Amino acid sequence: MKKSKALAVEIKKPERAVKKFSVASIGFGSMAGAICNNLRDSNITIRVGARNAGSASIKKAVSEGFEIHSIKKAVKISDCVLLAIPDLQIRNFFDENAHEMFEGKCLVLCHGLSFFYHPLSFPKNCDIILISPNAIANKLRENYVHKKGDYALCAVLRDHSKKASKMLKLICGALGIPANKTIISRLKDEVFSDLFAEQSLLVGGILAIILSSFETMCEAGLSEEAAYLSTFHEIKYIVESISELGIKGFLSKVSDVARVGSIEAFFESGLKDRMKEEFKKIYANIESHKFYNDFIRSSKGGKAGNGLYHKQLSGILNSRLCDTYERFKRKNR
Repeated sequence: MKKSKALAVEIKKPERAVKKFSVASIGFGSMAGAICNNLRDSNITIRVGARNAGSASIKKAVSEGFEIHSIKKAVKISDCVLLAIPDLQIRNFFDENAHEMFEGKCLVLCHGLSFFYHPLSFPKNCDIILISPNAIANKLRENYVHKKGDYALCAVLRDHSKKASKMLKLICGALGIPANKTIISRLKDEVFSDLFAEQSLLVGGILAIILSSFETMCEAGLSEEAAYLSTFHEIKYIVESISELGIKGFLSKVSDVARVGSIEAFFESGLKDRMKEEFKKIYANIESHKFYNDFIRSSKGGKAGNGLYHKQLSGILNSRLCDTYERFKRKNR
């Protein structure tokens, strides 16, 4: 059994080792890399199909000891195909490769965005399954190593062979996703929940709230250090407590001052309701395809986002909060 270079942990032969089959990974980004390492450590044969042999991702795959082949060969000699290509590139890839290459294979999607909004032409005699882990790449890998299973939204999108459900369970088991955390869902649920959660909370919302809170304190004359520690630094402990204790348990643990002040500021004031109305607009843009269509239209040439997006991104990356974070990071080296 090979030792993963991604984490300096000795991995014993896993108890969850499953029936042997092989997977060709088309793409080797962060999530695909975590998936491939988990599958390999469950005794699954992994082959990485190279679109560009000199790319950074392929060099990383080589450094981690994976077999590298042309895409055509990797797919031909494997049972399953993990499609882990960036959303902006996947349509062109399919136009060039789909029909001949994927006949008789089981295609594994780890995100359904491109497939939902822009239905692609698959061979009729292939299976298609969706396995979308509810964890970022490094956590998926870390949880596997420490035998802490995580959740995944899953779906059988096509079952030509009548064996797609069995393959889905086998791959989930090999990834370290236990049966009780394998959530059978729909393509729409995975796509919409993923996009909406990113935009409203997990990326957009949390960054906006941290930045707004930090900036408000600094503009009122408080020190950057105090503002940073009470927002950016403390939020990880709050999120961990909510996750561990649940909302009821968390609210029972905070002080009366924190509980009363927070309920008044966000709920009694109507701020929560106003925020929810804005969230509904975000969801409507996702549901109507407006977000996806705008994303594709503004990302021609391979660069994601329009001019306003890049201006806003630059403002975030050059904010006082980012500068303060770097200063604290240097102090703690």
